[in-house]
Amino acid sequence: MKINEVTEAAIDPKRSNYADNSYSDARKYGQRMQRMMDKESVAAGFVIKDEALWNKVSRLGSMLAELPGGMAKNPQEAIQKSEMSKEEMAKVGSMMAKFEKWETSKPTAQADEPEDDEFAAPSDDEIARQADRAARG
Repeated sequence: MKINEVTEAAIDPKRSNYADNSYSDARKYGQRMQRMMDKESVAAGFVIKDEALWNKVSRLGSMLAELPGGMAKNPQEAIQKSEMSKEEMAKVGSMMAKFEKWETSKPTAQADEPEDDEFAAPSDDEIARQADRAARG
């Protein structure tokens, strides 16, 4: 295969989840649902105590995040397949609102500053300076 065949290939909208932007909001919501269930969020108190509801939220988040190429072709079908009741949907919706506030309020990770490491090896420049100093006396 030649490079121009690769670069000129058209994206098949039936195969690409990202070619259709009509479900981008639903996909983002599904991704947030999945983030709500990761370790950091659970440690912050976003815990669903009912295991059956936890599984339903996980299933719905996955289906929404994969729209339209996953198990569901649209958000309505994802909700039906998750088998969540209206009460459960309301409960999860209020949890998602709290989660979104928490997620936007948490500090962003900053780049770590290099710390002085007593076991770090000196750089080549430092070794050269030390050798020059030793040679000069």
